[in-house]
Amino acid sequence: MSEDSKVILVALIILTLIVAGIQWLFLRFIHWSAAIVVTGFISFVISFLYVGLKHATPNGSNHSINSLEYISPTFLMFSIFLCGFCLVCYLSKVHTPKIVYGVSLSIIALMVIGSLLAVYITNHYNAIRYHNENYSSCQIEIKTDADVTPIIRRISFKNDTKFKNLTTTIELDENKNVNPINNQNDLRDIPRFTNTIEFQCISTKTGNLFSQEFAFDYTLCQEKKKGKHNQKVLLPIKIVLKTDQKVDLYINNHFIKQYLLNNKE
Repeated sequence: MSEDSKVILVALIILTLIVAGIQWLFLRFIHWSAAIVVTGFISFVISFLYVGLKHATPNGSNHSINSLEYISPTFLMFSIFLCGFCLVCYLSKVHTPKIVYGVSLSIIALMVIGSLLAVYITNHYNAIRYHNENYSSCQIEIKTDADVTPIIRRISFKNDTKFKNLTTTIELDENKNVNPINNQNDLRDIPRFTNTIEFQCISTKTGNLFSQEFAFDYTLCQEKKKGKHNQKVLLPIKIVLKTDQKVDLYINNHFIKQYLLNNKE
């Protein structure tokens, strides 16, 4: 067991003993229901402090606190303290009705289900947030001129700047002259601030694969926000595979530039 785990375990035991003492006081002098309410309040305060301290560290200070982050630790602490409460009720000489145990166990079961649900919701929310922070949706159309045998096998959009290394790759069908996404609007998620477009091709001379990268001006795609999650959308992109290993790039049906692929030996 690591030192951090030992510290957390000792702190949890101490907290449980302190809370058990508070529970006994409420159980002895007020009512068992008040003890449960106070237990819930203490659990939330501890989780509030825990989340706040976690974000106060250098690794966590760059991210804002989301309200969903409080749910799982609150449920966990509440479940642990309720187990302690059941033990206090059992060992205490104070008369407690059997319903106390039933209510406590029911709450613990609900806490477990709630924790699993909270983890699922949190992960789903984080996935959406990560996607919207790093990717933009775009209709990408890939066409091949008549009588052209495609040599391109993959087209990749990359953001390989200093702080990012994101790539979206479109696979083309190498077994057919006309690949299945030709002449179709294909919605793709490409990295925001893409600065490189890469073509992976097969040489008609040697049959070997080779790659070529070209600069890509992301600002021409005119990123906009859409929807309640601030999803990023771009103007449609069209890539036309032409003769002599040339590739034309269009954005919103406006010609941008032509790339020349070297059919390497």
